Amino acid sequence: MKNLLIALLILMTTSTYSQVPLVVDMVPQTNENNSQISYVVLVPQATLKEVENNWNSYLSHDSRGWASNDNGVHTQKNMLVKNISADRFEMYSRMNETSKGVHMTVWLTQNGRALVSDNPDSGLNLAAKKYVYDFAIGQYREAVQVELKLEQDKQKKMEDDLADLIENQENSIETVKENEREEKRTSAAIEVTNRDIDNASLDIHDQKQMVKTTSSDPNAMKGAEKTLDNMEDDKDGLQKDNRKKNEHLDELRKENREEARTMSTNEQDVAFKTAAIETQKQTVRDVLTKLNNIK
Repeated sequence: MKNLLIALLILMTTSTYSQVPLVVDMVPQTNENNSQISYVVLVPQATLKEVENNWNSYLSHDSRGWASNDNGVHTQKNMLVKNISADRFEMYSRMNETSKGVHMTVWLTQNGRALVSDNPDSGLNLAAKKYVYDFAIGQYREAVQVELKLEQDKQKKMEDDLADLIENQENSIETVKENEREEKRTSAAIEVTNRDIDNASLDIHDQKQMVKTTSSDPNAMKGAEKTLDNMEDDKDGLQKDNRKKNEHLDELRKENREEARTMSTNEQDVAFKTAAIETQKQTVRDVLTKLNNIK
């Protein structure tokens, strides 16, 4: 049963935890009636707000100029990345959030002209692509680190829930055992009281004969009747006590039936939760593998 649950849970999961290849492409675009080559990349799993904030910080390390944002186009002036160019240049970027992550488009200018080489494999293009790639891969890694923390927290919560289920199961087992011990004690007490009631009945029968025997002597008969009344009161007390003990037995047995139902349900929950944890552990391993493979 447990293996079947694990198999079903695995089937419910997909390969969403596999690494997404990250590639910076060179794509032609038109800006202000000028032909321009841009560097385009999709940052998987990232959010627009985080990427924009981190991009501004990333660019600021290589710039002494001002930055602006106009109609979604980010402009960073006075950039200096020696692997790209020995002279300062401008870097423009536009970002859009998609269901798969953040789509980034970056292009460069220098002295009002496009800063790009016709050769895709030129040092300038390779350096620019690496500059964008290094940022994008860092953002991807951060996003997967967040994912890993969420999955680890989910596993911890599931393990805590399982511990609670097991504790509840142990408590139910202990309750049933204690109730069974109490049942034995109460049943034994009922047997003792039943014997006392039988003996009381015999004594009452003999006392009634005593009342008849003393009927000729009013004083003696009055005393015998008083003793008979006391004996009957004592017997009533024993019978009342036994009724309470039997009611107590009924309560114990009812509680044990309820605990049995709870344990049956709890046992199924434990099996399902255990299987779910095994699947979640695999998910954590998959995300960790994805993280480790992001280079």
